[in-house]
Amino acid sequence: MRTLTRGAIWLTFLGYCALIVQLVVLKEMDAQSAVTNIFERQRPSEWTTNNFTLFETIRLYWSDSRIPWTVRLSNLAGNVLGFLPFGILFPLLFRRKPSLLLTLFFGFLFSLGLELAQWFMAVGSFDVDDLLLNTIGVLIGYTAFRIVHALVPIRTYLYPKSSNHSTH
Repeated sequence: MRTLTRGAIWLTFLGYCALIVQLVVLKEMDAQSAVTNIFERQRPSEWTTNNFTLFETIRLYWSDSRIPWTVRLSNLAGNVLGFLPFGILFPLLFRRKPSLLLTLFFGFLFSLGLELAQWFMAVGSFDVDDLLLNTIGVLIGYTAFRIVHALVPIRTYLYPKSSNHSTH
């Protein structure tokens, strides 16, 4: 039963990652269109649509009243909320629980991969503020995982200390 549960957690995590890739990178295109897009779509000649200045996009969404509040909320909160599941699920995947730093590192790498894919496939722009907000989402998710795990120790169920790995 534990193996089945661990398998379900892996499938949930992989499904979550696929969903994020679909929503962020592939948006409304199928796999064939995505591949075609890499080779045929014009990329910007300059990096003017990208943001390499920390807090630039956040400041814009926070202070520019011309941007509808729904757009602000979906961009800022969406980047955080979209990465909460990463911080919750990632620590459940491995027998040895990853530390906060390791979880943040892999969450950051996943986010970085998405940002680079958006630029490379010319379906979006690279934004360091998205990296920051996504990583904050991983942090909040990991914190939620630790709080829930303190109340309901699911890892104890998934990975009991006295495992049946003894030799006879």
